[in-house]
Amino acid sequence: MTKNLLKYIFKMCLSLLFISCIFSTQTVSAQDLSFKLSSTVVPVVEDKADIFTDYEEVTIHNEFTKLRDETGYQYIFMTVTDTIEYARGHEVEAMYNSVHGTLYGNGSVLFLISTDEDNLICEIQAYSYARDFLSFEVCDYINKQLRPYVENKDYMGCMNAFFDYYNQAYEGTLNEKNITAENNSTVMSFVTNKGVYLIISLFISLAFTLIIIFSLTKKLQPKSSLHYQKPFVGPYSLKSTLTTDRLTYIRSRISK
Repeated sequence: MTKNLLKYIFKMCLSLLFISCIFSTQTVSAQDLSFKLSSTVVPVVEDKADIFTDYEEVTIHNEFTKLRDETGYQYIFMTVTDTIEYARGHEVEAMYNSVHGTLYGNGSVLFLISTDEDNLICEIQAYSYARDFLSFEVCDYINKQLRPYVENKDYMGCMNAFFDYYNQAYEGTLNEKNITAENNSTVMSFVTNKGVYLIISLFISLAFTLIIIFSLTKKLQPKSSLHYQKPFVGPYSLKSTLTTDRLTYIRSRISK
């Protein structure tokens, strides 16, 4: 009896230990996938989505280190697979406030990549003085240019393009004025190349519409009530029929 009780207690302990291990593993996984920084060594490079090799991570870290030394800004680069906690534009501010002393500098810049198939993200966020050259318009423009790289899973290509666009923005060659000019140029190009075809299409549609309206109008017109028939009694007799709303008159006359 005592042995059975001990075995039962032993099995219960093993079961509880197994369950606790499962829950602790899930908790760690959830924490690893959140937007909270697991490191405060700047620049921060955290590849939580595991999309880069160790060599690529070192390369990325070195590039951000160069930028930090040149600009005085602090940089955070993060990849994630879970975007449940994502709130656009607020991640870098929350990170900055949570470890304010560590990330203190002229400003902070976050570059975030999400590989979540339901919510792909490729986004730059700026905080403090970094907003002077990374305005909403500039960040939005760069985000749109980088998104195709993420969609095609060309992550190192995305990083190379990021550094290129970032340097342009920092040097002032990429700004709101240039973006507006490029957008206007795109619109004018559309008008030039596509506008003619659009106008032709509209004219064709209008022509078909007029033809259909003309056909329907013609069908709805009342037919003439007076008509003539060919001779029906020899070559000297001609019959004509006159129809009114109530009666039909048939008249015949003999040709001379």
